[in-house]
Amino acid sequence: CAATLANCQEADLGSFDSAVAELLAGMELTIANASVTLHKAETTNGNQLLELEKSRGKVVDSATRLMGTFLGEFPDLKADLSAGAEFISDFLRFEESVRRDDLPRHDQKFQELMSRDVLVHIVKFQDALEDHCDGIQDKIDHLNSTLKGIEYSPRTYITIRANQTPDPDVRNFRNNLKGCLHYGLAPDGAARESAFQRISDLIDQFRAKPEWSAKVTDTRNWLSFAVEERDRESGKQENIYEDTSGKSGGQKAKLAFTILASAVAYQYGIAKERQNPQSFRFVVVDEMFSRSDETNSRYALHLFAQFHLQLLIVCPFDARARVVEPFVSSYHLTLNPTTQASTVRTVSVEEVREHLSRQTSVSPAHANA
Repeated sequence: CAATLANCQEADLGSFDSAVAELLAGMELTIANASVTLHKAETTNGNQLLELEKSRGKVVDSATRLMGTFLGEFPDLKADLSAGAEFISDFLRFEESVRRDDLPRHDQKFQELMSRDVLVHIVKFQDALEDHCDGIQDKIDHLNSTLKGIEYSPRTYITIRANQTPDPDVRNFRNNLKGCLHYGLAPDGAARESAFQRISDLIDQFRAKPEWSAKVTDTRNWLSFAVEERDRESGKQENIYEDTSGKSGGQKAKLAFTILASAVAYQYGIAKERQNPQSFRFVVVDEMFSRSDETNSRYALHLFAQFHLQLLIVCPFDARARVVEPFVSSYHLTLNPTTQASTVRTVSVEEVREHLSRQTSVSPAHANA
């Protein structure tokens, strides 16, 4: 007995009696049953050790998985830590340093700042985009009120229709932006972490895809536009133009000039006060007649005159340009005979008419020669 006790590693044997009493389970230990009792005790302890080993294995596996998950979230720590039972002590020391540096308190402060600042900024960002899109809709409404006063045909007028775009990039972006605020401005811990991850993913997309970012944050791309031609009396839709495919150059120009004139009138604020001579209403149109027939060109000029726009038309001085004669007061001719220097000569309509009246007709023979 003395030799056995000498090999015991326990410094305090006070718990031995209670442990033996539990192990004997009410049996009285005697010299006669000592060997049998020893065998039963060894069997019981062996079974308990096996159970402990199984439990320990489960705990080690679970801890290893958690360690791997942790290192997956913080890969910079892999230089000092690895997932495995032999690194448990290293993880415990790391945990102690985190507690000693009071990082949980800083994490809580960060979460509070994210709720108070980051989410608020996301709300402001979303509101700014939505307000800008609503502003476009309002401008379209004002523009339509101007278009209604323009005679597109003897009995019709046109109106612009703006709908939400079906473009998948824009729709996915708007859904993702709303998803960042799915939990509101004061989410709980898990929801806050989810919101932060969504915001982080969105920012990563902005950084990785600048062209995509420019596209989805330009609220003009949030809308798709079509032009409806309506009956002036009944308001019934006569035609709809979702694009200009299949239309002649003159028809395309007529649509463009109608919207352009009303947009300029709205932009300059002269839709209602068309005859205010003190207002600024200057418009430059380049190659105005290049893709338009004479009828639609005259329509456009009458339209600009209807709003008393100060119009400068840039075009070659050829037969097609003669359509402007009833509408302009002067011509500015650009001359460059030597191709080395350009000069501009201004002549009045009266001078042009006088010059044209003096021109003699060219004979067909001479023309053919």
